[in-house]
Amino acid sequence: MDTGMKKILAVVVVLALLTVGVAVGEHYKSDETNTNSFSLVARVNAEGSSVFVAESYLEELQAKGVVIRDYSDLSGVFYDLENGVAVPNDEYAGNWNNMVIGTPGNTSIQHKMIQQFVEKMSYNGEQMRFERYDQGATPQPGVVYYDTTLTNLNIWNTSSHMDAGTIWQPVCGAIEASSERPAVRIMSSAQMEPNHACCVIGAVDSYLASNEDTVVRFLAAYIESVTAVNDAIEAGTGNESYEDLVQLAVDQTGQSRPVIETAFEEVVYTYGLMSGTSDTETNPLNSLRENTASLADMFASDGTFRRTLESLGFGDSSQFADAFVNDYYLSKAIQLVKDVRDGKVDPSSFNSTRIRVGVIAGDVHQIAIHYGMNYGDGEYSSFFTKYGVSVTLDAATNGAGVATSLQNGAVSLGFLGLPPASTTVVNSALIQSSQHTVSGTVTDADGAPVADKEVTFLDSDGTTVLGTATTDADGRYTMQIRGGATGSVVCEGASVTIIEVFRDTVADIRLGGGA
Repeated sequence: MDTGMKKILAVVVVLALLTVGVAVGEHYKSDETNTNSFSLVARVNAEGSSVFVAESYLEELQAKGVVIRDYSDLSGVFYDLENGVAVPNDEYAGNWNNMVIGTPGNTSIQHKMIQQFVEKMSYNGEQMRFERYDQGATPQPGVVYYDTTLTNLNIWNTSSHMDAGTIWQPVCGAIEASSERPAVRIMSSAQMEPNHACCVIGAVDSYLASNEDTVVRFLAAYIESVTAVNDAIEAGTGNESYEDLVQLAVDQTGQSRPVIETAFEEVVYTYGLMSGTSDTETNPLNSLRENTASLADMFASDGTFRRTLESLGFGDSSQFADAFVNDYYLSKAIQLVKDVRDGKVDPSSFNSTRIRVGVIAGDVHQIAIHYGMNYGDGEYSSFFTKYGVSVTLDAATNGAGVATSLQNGAVSLGFLGLPPASTTVVNSALIQSSQHTVSGTVTDADGAPVADKEVTFLDSDGTTVLGTATTDADGRYTMQIRGGATGSVVCEGASVTIIEVFRDTVADIRLGGGA
């Protein structure tokens, strides 16, 4: 995009807010089900898991002649480490051969990450396979087996057939700290895939459509909560806010202080807008879209999705991610936090609103919402009180339980993992692609309609054309754009930025005089 175009965009984006009739919040609901559809409106955390191995397994490898110099660094035994990232190497495939790995479920992010890692290696010239463990079956060469029952420390201690495991913090920390069945870390999830998505916030689409202000204020409070959690962790031992956070996490999870502190070293707490990614303040969930598309490709190929994305109207996983991830509300919440801090908005002006939120019980990944409900700043007893939001929590045992609560309307927002969120909306047909009309009138600087002008809808990076139309004698144009698309309507350099297409949208353009 040239400098002149950037200057035009800078002017018209502000004016576009006054002239574009963008309706937001409505998403896609299947006619095949009477359950609620939901969208992803924020992130909760990145990373925060580990892969560990029983010391007894390492001893078996050493008995076979494998040299292991340092249990604290198993690169060079199971993988190569390049710039802090674990890289599969066929040289170590034999050390994985016939290993039994415990995971918390075959749709969990931990399961999918280790599956991807294993299947990138070859054993005796053939791709390694990741298959379900069947007790008593004869092990096959080139296979890594999985058992999806690993959900807590007790299961690890009593399941001697598991050679290794992968699970979220703080459970992996508790396993590594236990002396009953000693285990040591192979690698962290940050080494496997830096900044990968873990937990997200889903919101019922019908609730989004009619409660925009409440959702924005909830997310603003959550932004401040996440910021406060990160500040407390950075402050460290002895700081009052850190001590409060650690005690809260101990109370919420039932884990010991050392295990919680290990978790705080591993989990990346975020709401979105992550540094080092493609996120921007306008589109603070771009990296989540990328994660969602990548995960969808895997789920489509391995049969986790019981419906094809094509059957739901999507040409590919990127279109699915565009429709599923909705960062309109988060971008407004980011601005609201700034306005409150700058004194442009007085929190006392907020009307008190109640909202029911689903969470996973005892999950340290989701500690920020608990912190935000119990601690605040200045005159406000909590960050949610500051934004006039009264939160009632509905705890479930896992992400699938939160997804069910979103589906049946028991909660309006829910904290859950990206994998169960994705599988739920696809397998239950809660999301479908659709076309929406983007239309408007092109006028000259004096406001007179201009005929025979080409109008183009460009995606958010300004390079891909998603639709074109030509104005008629009255300067009017109409084009069909897929639901969930983000971008700008452009005509002769003048542009109107559209956040996301959720409904039929009006975008008028004035040439030579701004939008």
